[in-house]
Amino acid sequence: MLKIFLSLLISVSLFSGCGKSNENSDINFSELQSSLISKADFENSIMENLKDITTAQKYGLAIDDIEEGFAYLTNNENSDRIILAKTKGGPSAENVEKSLGNEIAGLIATWEDDTKESKKLKEHVLKTKENYVILIISDNSAELEDEFDNYFNV
Repeated sequence: MLKIFLSLLISVSLFSGCGKSNENSDINFSELQSSLISKADFENSIMENLKDITTAQKYGLAIDDIEEGFAYLTNNENSDRIILAKTKGGPSAENVEKSLGNEIAGLIATWEDDTKESKKLKEHVLKTKENYVILIISDNSAELEDEFDNYFNV
């Protein structure tokens, strides 16, 4: 009986930390997505699912790196967009951030002759918090960045 009790106690002790990570499990992706979209309020917008292979490839992303994600962009003639990916963490987050950095470089080349868009692109936000990577290109990038940051400062 004592052996069973000790075995059980050891098992519970060993596994009590399993499943925990540095990631903030309280982040609700859908709520964050809705909040960012409502604050951005792009006219004539489209929404793309980053788990769609064609969409992921368009942004140079590997769907294996992404748990969920979206690209919200305007269909108008400008560079406005929000791309948010919940990654699998670690190297996946690094891969996604690198791919989105390449996306920015391509957009800068595309809009280099447009003063307003060039300024907006230079003021972009690309950051990783925990296992979330976000790219924001907008006239109100700072406000959208604050909204993103607030989800992690609770």
